[in-house]
Amino acid sequence: WEVGFKATFLDGAARLNASAFYYDYQDFQTFRFELLNQVIFNTDATGKGAEIALQASPWEGWDFALGAAWLDATADDIPASASGTLRERDMVAAPDVTLNVLGRYEWDALGGRMAALLKAKYQGETWFDIQNYRTAREGGYVVADARLQWTSGDDRWELATFVNNLADEEYLVYTFDFAAFGFNQPAWGRPRWAGASVLYRWE
Repeated sequence: WEVGFKATFLDGAARLNASAFYYDYQDFQTFRFELLNQVIFNTDATGKGAEIALQASPWEGWDFALGAAWLDATADDIPASASGTLRERDMVAAPDVTLNVLGRYEWDALGGRMAALLKAKYQGETWFDIQNYRTAREGGYVVADARLQWTSGDDRWELATFVNNLADEEYLVYTFDFAAFGFNQPAWGRPRWAGASVLYRWE
């Protein structure tokens, strides 16, 4: 079930979209580890939440975007590794809160157009294992990126420079829990990194 709306205001300079939803899964497929074996099984699950997104261009050259999402996703009857006791657990890769914001300004420069962009994203608590082991949990993080771009008047040339993960945030993107063997294998997101690009378009 899902309900929502879309609205335009400020003489078309802004758009607002919002929705709320409830999903009822039967025989949702997931997996768990038993030692080094991956056991795939089916169980019931539910997901409920809401999303809102706002886009606006209130002044010439300026663009803004703001988004937020809330999610409560749970799977039923997940057996504990040691005892087999059935429990309710949060679903994998389903952050409880997600926020994002973007600001962009474009102006005429050097016979073309220059644009500066700054964006940031917050991702809340996320589990990477259906057992919800603490070693397979990311508590939440913020990552911000910046970009400066010049486009020629004929749109053929595009020069850009960027810095991603401005604050050099450390965050997990996945983990493999091998607690039975005494270790956990984490996968980390990219650290701060910078670069530049040159693009040419042939007609």
